[in-house]
Amino acid sequence: MSVDVLRYAAFTDNPASGNPAGVVVDAGQLTEPDMLGIAAEVGYSETAFVTGADRSAAGMRCGTSARAPRCRSAGTPPSPPR
Repeated sequence: MSVDVLRYAAFTDNPASGNPAGVVVDAGQLTEPDMLGIAAEVGYSETAFVTGADRSAAGMRCGTSARAPRCRSAGTPPSPPR
């Protein structure tokens, strides 16, 4: 399975520093084992998975190889359109 992972450096304006975080924007069809495998492959301490197809009802799951309870560096779920 091919999944696009956006890679961000949080808390910095320099991509070579800060806290790296992965974000999978279209993760609605991924299973928990898929997410954990992707997070382990990315290798960052946090990877966020946006699971809602409709931005007004977007959800977010986070994963690491140890399954973090929530992401702190990967950001927050997208805000509903205004």
